[in-house]
Amino acid sequence: MLNPNGQPNFPATQQEIYETEFRKRFRDKSILPLITNRDWEGRFRKTGQTIHVPVLPLIHTNTTKPGEKVKYQEPKGSEEIFTIMRERYFAFKLEDEDKIFSRLDLESPLIAEGTRQMSEDVEAEYFADVPSKVHVCNQGNTAGFKSGSFDLGSASQPTFLYKTSSLCASSGQTHKNVAPDYIVSCINALNEMPGGLDTKPFVIVPVAVANCIQTSELKRADWMGDAESALRKSVRFLGELNGANIIVDNQIPMWRSNGVTPAKYLIFFGDTSAVTFADEARVKDKLQSVEEWGEFHRSKMIYDWFVRYPERIGCGYVSIG
Repeated sequence: MLNPNGQPNFPATQQEIYETEFRKRFRDKSILPLITNRDWEGRFRKTGQTIHVPVLPLIHTNTTKPGEKVKYQEPKGSEEIFTIMRERYFAFKLEDEDKIFSRLDLESPLIAEGTRQMSEDVEAEYFADVPSKVHVCNQGNTAGFKSGSFDLGSASQPTFLYKTSSLCASSGQTHKNVAPDYIVSCINALNEMPGGLDTKPFVIVPVAVANCIQTSELKRADWMGDAESALRKSVRFLGELNGANIIVDNQIPMWRSNGVTPAKYLIFFGDTSAVTFADEARVKDKLQSVEEWGEFHRSKMIYDWFVRYPERIGCGYVSIG
């Protein structure tokens, strides 16, 4: 009971209430295992940091006529060289007094938090690097290995996405498309590549683009021939479109509106054969210092990714119309 001065009548009987667990920090799980392969994981350990991959030469064909001499090609193979070079770590110090007098376990949550943060940072690093290495025919306003007819948007001229065909048609933008049609264009640009039809592709979109798809004309489940549209079931796996898995991810690069130009988003697509990810080693230590009290925790990750088939990944830049 409080007295008129706002103080308890029996202050020594009142207790502060403390939660017995840390406040939960929500994080997205890394999608790298879903979009890469692990073919070389473990190949580097106790062997070396560099792997040499032989590449078959192209064999040329020639037209001929009766009586013409045969022209023989001298095939010359080549090799691709990949070196594992990336490292990332976290490290923190726990004071002895903090551990002794704390009601909670401090060590395990801090290690788990560092591991989750490492996963997020590696994924962000991946998306800052790999899109710059995609095949030239799988990006830009004239993508398509055969046709050059897919407007996927460029960094300077993004494609504007609309929910409906009528909104798209009435727009004055030069580069524009209906959101689901844009996703289909990404997949078909991949399909035009030699061997592209043999793949199981994926398309990664940020939440804002996923919202544009989910509220587009595809929200009509009966148009897809299903009782419930797959595009309304989740925000992690949005469903399938044109045979590709649509994945929502918040780590994909995006650029906020500056008041003059609208927000811009990267769209990344491909299949798992394109990039090999090697989470090669984890080094973990718990140390004590001869000069300081406390425990020193550190964990290092040695890893890298290798774009083996740039023709099997692509990217585009979009804004919401």
